[in-house]
Amino acid sequence: METIKRCLLQDQCSGCDQLHLNGDEQRSGKLLEFEKGFVGFESITKPTYHSFGLKALRSRLDFVLVNGKLGLYQKNSKDIIDIETCLQLEPALQAFYQDFRKLKWPIQKGSVRLRVSPSGKRGAWLDFSNEDIKKLLESEESLLSLQEMAFVEIGQKHKTLIRKPTTGTLGLGDPVFHNWFETWMGDKKIPLYSTVASFTQPSHVANKVITQTISEWFNKIKPDHVLEFGAGIGNLTFPALTSMNTHVTATDIDVRALSGLEMSLRHASLNSRVTIQRGDFRIKKPDIQKIDVLLLNPARNGVGKFLEQLLPLKPKHIIYMSCFPESFFLDTQSLKEYTPVKVQLMDQFPNTKHVEILSHWKRIT
Repeated sequence: METIKRCLLQDQCSGCDQLHLNGDEQRSGKLLEFEKGFVGFESITKPTYHSFGLKALRSRLDFVLVNGKLGLYQKNSKDIIDIETCLQLEPALQAFYQDFRKLKWPIQKGSVRLRVSPSGKRGAWLDFSNEDIKKLLESEESLLSLQEMAFVEIGQKHKTLIRKPTTGTLGLGDPVFHNWFETWMGDKKIPLYSTVASFTQPSHVANKVITQTISEWFNKIKPDHVLEFGAGIGNLTFPALTSMNTHVTATDIDVRALSGLEMSLRHASLNSRVTIQRGDFRIKKPDIQKIDVLLLNPARNGVGKFLEQLLPLKPKHIIYMSCFPESFFLDTQSLKEYTPVKVQLMDQFPNTKHVEILSHWKRIT
């Protein structure tokens, strides 16, 4: 029975709502809630559960900065609670966070993403107002101090902090892609290139198990053609390529994420096996006629009616990964011609009600 050291802020902070439960209690509760929502399939496939421990898991954090306070919202309040130490951060990120907190940010409100890459490289994304960014560029002190300890991105367009060669002043340059994350094809590690601000799973440790699991599924299926919805930077694209003869059509609306995927494919010499289609495919059906596997990794709101456009293609298998059970339950009610082969709950969000769902479905007829 695993318990976590008591967090001094657990009665105030909204980040972790299950700190009062030990590991066994959290496992039982999450399995029970999932089985309640898995209506119509609960007697077919029982979910399995994988825990990564109750602390020091995250390699990426997203905190709010308000009038000098850096942390998360208080329970039942819009006030920010200043978090000096977070037990959920892996040691390298905890050390980076402590260094970041020493800097002064003369802004009213913004958000901060800090991450540590698999190699230990530090990255910071500052999502502040244009007015605050202008002030910080002019004063230089805070940004230069941050640049000494990390690679710095600023704003919604993921611009890179640079020194302008013409004027010598601080400015913003084009986004630069680094190896901020990694995925797996079986036992083979694949570097993933992205911006600091790009979406990734929160943990290097958990993501290895998640992607190796999906890689095993694809190695057994050995599909010829996979259609991937929500490819992002390619976290699931590469596991889908585990079988040597597989080709993937990867779709996403995020142009920057797909640029990172293209770079990762070139570095891995796998770009000939992936076709990338950009666009909002909730509105327009992707240009594809036949698929063996439909690979889904949508945002929190799920796939929705778009699934109805894809099911007529009659893929033999569907692999659906979701961090939001509510939309997962709604979407999978459409899978009347499929049966769940495997469902695994990956608890990469310990001490919260959230859980990552991996599921493999097979066509019945």
